[in-house]
Amino acid sequence: LEREERAKELSQEEKLARVTACDRPSSCQDGMLEVISLRGSLHLGQIFVGLSNADRLCQCKEATITLKKKVAVQFDGEPWRQDACTLKIKRKKDAAIMLHRATNEGGGVETEMAKLLDWAEERKVIDRNVHSV
Repeated sequence: LEREERAKELSQEEKLARVTACDRPSSCQDGMLEVISLRGSLHLGQIFVGLSNADRLCQCKEATITLKKKVAVQFDGEPWRQDACTLKIKRKKDAAIMLHRATNEGGGVETEMAKLLDWAEERKVIDRNVHSV
């Protein structure tokens, strides 16, 4: 009851700041989207070699992003150039599709992770719901 009263006292801006805050550690299983920003291709290169980090903007369950000019975007590992528009992004509770992308046997981390999840489900270490997250 006391918590509800404190929540009523917050302005809309303060409520939004709490909901979209990046104060929680990132997790693939928390049901949240991580919205990040890169400052350009040089920044991306620095991130790949471990010299920098992406700028975390917020964590949310869904997002609406308005692009005012053509920019490079990436969702779920798929990059492209997007013209000015409004993007509406919502997290779906589907199995990770990208995990089974490797083309050859022993095709890297994605294949190994998919095999590990299958193994854990077969041995009842995890259930189907956890496997599909």
